Amino acid sequence: MAAGSLRQIGRLALDLLLPAQCLTCDAPVDAPGRLCPACFRATGFVTEPCCARCGVPFAHAGQGGPERLCQRCRDEPPPWDRARGALRYDAQSRRIVLPFKHGDRTEFAAGLAQMMARAGAALLRDADLLVPVPLHRARLIARRYNQAALLARALARIAARPVLPDALRRTRVTVPPGDL
Repeated sequence: MAAGSLRQIGRLALDLLLPAQCLTCDAPVDAPGRLCPACFRATGFVTEPCCARCGVPFAHAGQGGPERLCQRCRDEPPPWDRARGALRYDAQSRRIVLPFKHGDRTEFAAGLAQMMARAGAALLRDADLLVPVPLHRARLIARRYNQAALLARALARIAARPVLPDALRRTRVTVPPGDL
């Protein structure tokens, strides 16, 4: 029997024993890493229109002017050319992000990577490879995994791009963004 067939049989058996559940409310869903319809409707996905540089969402298409830039990127352009976020950071997205980041729910990486692939499709088409932001060694030891590396690996599979999880090294401890 081919390895692909064995893998499919294994997935079917696992789905029977542990049915897929919504990322936020544990309602049954058709595949792992998905949201149920109610949670999907409650989730604030970042879509167009948004700033062409940093990806901050706009209230309407004319807000960014002809350059499609937010005021902050006009006043102080960031050191990168383009960035995109998949979710608005609100109470609903925290129900997805925080368990992944701090609750050892590493299985959320696949679902989050799907959201990232949709939001960043144009960036991924132009990407040669994916390089996740590294954790400082002390934080990596405390957390036991680098969530950015897990996301990059899952996103690389979706986008069919290579990933170099150890290309960068963080040499100093920085303040966690949640503390800012």
